Amino acid sequence: MGSMTSDYIWFLMPIYGSDTKKPGNAIAMEAVTVENEAGQDAAINSEDGKKTNVDEEKQWEESTGKATYFFKILNRADYLIPENLQGLEAEVEKLIKKINKAMISINFRREPIYIEDEKLYEPDNVKYRFSISKIAELREIR
Repeated sequence: MGSMTSDYIWFLMPIYGSDTKKPGNAIAMEAVTVENEAGQDAAINSEDGKKTNVDEEKQWEESTGKATYFFKILNRADYLIPENLQGLEAEVEKLIKKINKAMISINFRREPIYIEDEKLYEPDNVKYRFSISKIAELREIR
């Protein structure tokens, strides 16, 4: 995603369990923007004859933006009640879909997610305040 010369890669990993005394109650999102060279071709690997991207490792090393986010699955009080954890898997599935939809809705912009509420009133950040008021998925993810 993004411009024609870069890729945006992200993955979501739920961290939870059925024991309320152990850490959990989060979905971790790792995101990275990877710059690609225009017109880059795949090469033939001489060992197995398959096409491979010769600069794949180089691309990962030249990543331009990296971020890790943690989203709470349930509020803390609800997570401490064992009965609430019985249907947690379905809730996690729903939340993962919401996070994906929100990231697509905001065109993978990260700042509108983490910017502090009081900074939304600074002149440079008015666009984020407007976006938050208009995009339901962004409000949910914040």
